[in-house]
Amino acid sequence: MIQTCPCQHGKSIKQEDHYMSTGPSAAMIQTCPCQHGKSIKQEDHYMSTGPSAAMIQTCPCQHGKSIKQEDHYMSTGPSAAMIQTCPCQHGKSIKQEDHYMSTGPSAAMIQTCPCQHGKSIKQEDHYMSTGPSAAMI
Repeated sequence: MIQTCPCQHGKSIKQEDHYMSTGPSAAMIQTCPCQHGKSIKQEDHYMSTGPSAAMIQTCPCQHGKSIKQEDHYMSTGPSAAMIQTCPCQHGKSIKQEDHYMSTGPSAAMIQTCPCQHGKSIKQEDHYMSTGPSAAMI
């Protein structure tokens, strides 16, 4: 499905439509790190089911580059939320289910922010470490 980014240019985020289509799950708020920091309300079932392939989430920041993410991303646990600071223009925060980063024996991985300065976010690699695949861009 296409979810329009509420940011400056209203660019679109192309996402697996399973993203919001299933489960009884509650919702989470992902704060857009762009200019106005508006929120995108997302079902936390977001990426939680199936062996599904990867999806492309277009970064709504300045250059709209893409982040390829494994669907295990938010798929497990009842966990509370964590804050992932976006290294983009204003460094606003994205509130995410903390299972995102909370489990596993994992070491850390670096996810390069596709935004303006390409800074890195250090993340528990459980983020991408389980399921049928391992890598993300």
